[in-house]
Amino acid sequence: YLGKRKKTAYVPLSQPEIYAADENTNTSDETMKLLYNAIDNLSQINKGIILLYLEENSYEEISQITGLTKSNVSVRLVRIKRELEKELNRTKND
Repeated sequence: YLGKRKKTAYVPLSQPEIYAADENTNTSDETMKLLYNAIDNLSQINKGIILLYLEENSYEEISQITGLTKSNVSVRLVRIKRELEKELNRTKND
């Protein structure tokens, strides 16, 4: 174990990485509009789940609000994200 550990050296960063925001905010605004249009096309329960998720509620909080189980919320979020991704890709390609 120690032999393997010595081979991979840990090198801390001397300065924290700084990421600059995109200079083109129009693209970001357009993407947000497309996202919210795609969310608007979801069923009422899926729309509620994704909006609660975007408000940074935990799966536990979403399950309490919606009355669904925590695992059902998790499964639905995966499916909703996939559906939104397909919709956004289709919209961008048009």
